[in-house]
Amino acid sequence: MKFFKNKIFLTILTGIFLLFSLQFYFISNSFKRDTNSYVMLVDGSATLATSWEKKILQLNKKEKIIDGDVINTLSKSLAVIEWWDKSITRLWENTRVVIKENFVSEDLSKMNISFELLKWKTWSNVISIFSWDSYFKQEVKWVSAAVRGTVFEANYDNEYMLVHKHALKLTNSAWETKEIVPGQAFSLKTFSIEDIKEILDDTFQKINKQLDDEYMKQLRENFLISLQETNPLNIIEKLSTENKALRILLDENPKQNFDTFLWSLDDENKKKVLWYLNTLWQSVNFENGENSTLYNLKLNTRENLVENSTDEQYKETLVRYTMYDLADLLHFENFDTDMLQDTLGFLNTNKEYVNNESSYTKAISDILLLNGENINLESLKQKISDIDTLWQDIINSSLDKALDFLNK
Repeated sequence: MKFFKNKIFLTILTGIFLLFSLQFYFISNSFKRDTNSYVMLVDGSATLATSWEKKILQLNKKEKIIDGDVINTLSKSLAVIEWWDKSITRLWENTRVVIKENFVSEDLSKMNISFELLKWKTWSNVISIFSWDSYFKQEVKWVSAAVRGTVFEANYDNEYMLVHKHALKLTNSAWETKEIVPGQAFSLKTFSIEDIKEILDDTFQKINKQLDDEYMKQLRENFLISLQETNPLNIIEKLSTENKALRILLDENPKQNFDTFLWSLDDENKKKVLWYLNTLWQSVNFENGENSTLYNLKLNTRENLVENSTDEQYKETLVRYTMYDLADLLHFENFDTDMLQDTLGFLNTNKEYVNNESSYTKAISDILLLNGENINLESLKQKISDIDTLWQDIINSSLDKALDFLNK
């Protein structure tokens, strides 16, 4: 009888050990990421030169790239670099780039990408948020461009950069800095904003914007599938604090529930959840408002990170990127008024973290009266009249939509 009882005890003990082992396995795998970057030939011909060989890229086959690699496309060709954070850079025909830095931590807390354009042109869509010592930089003719969640093109032969979304900070060899925003073409030769419409390639822009739309759709579908995935041991997944946090954040208004959940945890699990949130907001940062579930998840995650962080620079970064989100929302033909209201609410609650050193964020904050004034139709009209002509042209369509929203 004693042997029988011991056997039962050992069976139960083994089952408990298996349960926690599986839980650890699922938690660990939820954070595991492929931190490599790849290049893939989409059309035509291209080569990849490493420190020990030069290979011809095969169509639709990914090739791992590392520091020092040189990618070269030939005539009538297109290649795409998929960086480890899911940002992408497209290399047009007869284009050459060299990879200088290519690092990402598994939790996405630190990311360093740097590459140089040596010939013709590229298009980049950067979806991550960069703060502290993280960065995404492209060099062209001794000018370094640091991005801020940006879509931009760079042209070596015609010596310009053009921003299509958000902002780009440029630094030359003399350490002069300039910021360019959507609608501004920047001459690398004179290091100034110039009217160079005659050399811009409208077809290049149109094709890349279509490809960007398709890519964002693909990212969105993949992320939604990951949220819905189940397995025979799904009950074990639900036991983890990270999954509980995710389920709460997927609610439309999770603030009180998340606060209650977070403060019920011990210090170790609390740190684990906040670490998970930091990875989560990077993973879903690509969402621009086309899917309300993912956009609310992103906003809810940022709200809780701001409230549970003591790092002022970190909070400022979160708020700045939310201002970019707001600009994106206002560009939709039919934007979701609930998402707009939630975004405005978050920004007004955290308006002390709005950094007006950037002309881009200053323009948005002035328009939305994040300086403490009441948002109403008349005060908004006055603010619009105070903005210079350049900004009126850049964000005119967004303002019309904001006025319509406030006038309802």
